[in-house]
Amino acid sequence: MPAPPPDGPDPDDLAELYRAIARLSDVEKAFVLLYLEEKTYAEMADILGITSNNVRVKMHRVQDKLRQLLTQPA
Repeated sequence: MPAPPPDGPDPDDLAELYRAIARLSDVEKAFVLLYLEEKTYAEMADILGITSNNVRVKMHRVQDKLRQLLTQPA
């Protein structure tokens, strides 16, 4: 019988994600925070004073950087 699905994210994975986020710049952290608050790109643009297209580009770069940080050996 397979194990039941976990109730939430793996604490080790979360700790690794938090460590990666800590390595981001303050501006990059702002994008992550707004994303986690489920803001739309239009809302992010209003808050940050940039265009929605600029938000889209910067968000993509932040996501790529996080992926890179998470795949680097510790």
